[in-house]
Amino acid sequence: MVVKVGDDRSLQAAVLAFKLADRGLKKRVNDATRTHLNQPWKTGIARRASTPLEQRVLVPGARVAAGNPPAFVAATSKRRLSGGLIPDVDGAAVEFGASDILTTYRRRTPSGSTLVTRHTRRQLPRPRKRGPVMDTLGEIGHRAASLWTQLIVKVYYDASEGK
Repeated sequence: MVVKVGDDRSLQAAVLAFKLADRGLKKRVNDATRTHLNQPWKTGIARRASTPLEQRVLVPGARVAAGNPPAFVAATSKRRLSGGLIPDVDGAAVEFGASDILTTYRRRTPSGSTLVTRHTRRQLPRPRKRGPVMDTLGEIGHRAASLWTQLIVKVYYDASEGK
């Protein structure tokens, strides 16, 4: 999820100030961003993840990727879970749900072949507009944008003071 700057003058100024900053200032802003935003992001997702599947898929990869602007990410693991689900690939299905579709295929048997019908997405939640990640982002998104702007101003101020 990327925060859109839009018509907010303070966010536009923060983005421009971050672009113009030298490497040392950018590193300090990125470190402060990770320090201050990672904990609320991780705890918010962990608090809202209600099922064991959401806990296994969404929570372990939750982090804030510092940048201009910072990105909030979850379900980033590329390692296969038991059962074959890959969080990086199937994280959206866990977050937003999937309809329980029937998959029919032809199976070979010693006496020939037969049609088999399986429920292939029964383990996923029902389709929904908002899951734990979107709910957490809705709660802390505005506060995170404000804090990021304040961090940029503070780092510039500290640099001008010689700290």
